[in-house]
Amino acid sequence: MAVGSRLLLLLHIAAANAAVVMGRAGGLGKQHRQLSPIMMTRVQVRTAAESELRPSDRNSAFPEVAQLCAKGLFQQMDSPRDEVVLASALGNDLIEHFSRRNREKNALLIAETPSSEIVGSVGIEVVFLSEAGYSIRRQRAEDEATMAPRPLLSNLVVDRSYRRRGIAKRLCKAAEAAAKEWGYGEVYLKVEKDNRKARSLYRKLGYRPVPGGEDADAERPVVLGGRLRYEPTTTIAMRKDLGKPPLDVVLKNVLLLMVGAVAVANAQAVEQAALDVIFRILGPHVAADAKQALEALGAQL
Repeated sequence: MAVGSRLLLLLHIAAANAAVVMGRAGGLGKQHRQLSPIMMTRVQVRTAAESELRPSDRNSAFPEVAQLCAKGLFQQMDSPRDEVVLASALGNDLIEHFSRRNREKNALLIAETPSSEIVGSVGIEVVFLSEAGYSIRRQRAEDEATMAPRPLLSNLVVDRSYRRRGIAKRLCKAAEAAAKEWGYGEVYLKVEKDNRKARSLYRKLGYRPVPGGEDADAERPVVLGGRLRYEPTTTIAMRKDLGKPPLDVVLKNVLLLMVGAVAVANAQAVEQAALDVIFRILGPHVAADAKQALEALGAQL
C-alpha cells in the first residue's frame, strides 16, 4: 500500500474526527456512537423531585440511592449487616449535601426504570473550591487566593446490571446541564487515584486532572464487623470546561489533519515527523493512538 494513500485516507478520517470534536464545542456535533431508541427509553434520567429530597417522606430517594452507592462504589461487603451500616452512613451524607439542609445550589440526578427502580445516580452541588480542587476545610496556604464557588460532581453510580449502556454519561451530562443553568462554565470532581476505571470514564467524558489536585490525605469509608471507620486514600481532582473540548483532544485532531494535508510531497517522512510531534507534545499514549489509526487505515486498503 502506498504511503500517500495512507495519508490521503487519514486526511478524510481525521477531518471527520476533528469536525465532530469542534462541533461538540459549539453544540453542533453528533455522537459517533448512539444508543438505540429502545435502550434510551428503558432508563429515564431526571432530577429528583422535591418530595424525594425530603428524608422523612415515604417517597424519599435517599435510602435507595444510598444502598446503590454502598453496593456500587465501595468494596464488597462481608455481610448484609455491613452493607446496612455503610448505606446508613452514605444516606446521612447524601442528606447533608442534597436536601434542604444544603443552602447552596445542588441537585440529585437519578436514572430509573419504567417500574421506578433507581439504577443510577449522581449529585452536583456548588461548593467553595480552589483551582486545585481543595475545599475550605482542607485548603492549603496556596489555595486561599483561588477559592471560589464551583460545581462539584460526586457519587456517580450505576447498578452493575445496567452498566455499559451509557447511563453514567447521561447522568453526568444532566449534572453538567444543571451547572450551566446555574451560570457556571466548569465542573469539578474527585476520584480515587487507584480507581483506573473511573478515571478512564471521566477522561472520556472530557475531564482532566488539575495541577496540584492530588490529595494524599483523603479518606474513604470502610465497614468491617458492623463498624464504620475511615481509611486513608489518595484522590485526584479533575475538571471539565463546559464550553470547549480538552486542549489535548483539539491538538490531536489538528495534528492528524495536518498529516493528511501534506500527503503529496514526502509522505513517509511527514507521517513519521507528525507522529514524533504528537509524541513530544501530547505524550506516548496519544502517539500510540495515532499510530494505531494509521495501522487500521492500512488494514482497510
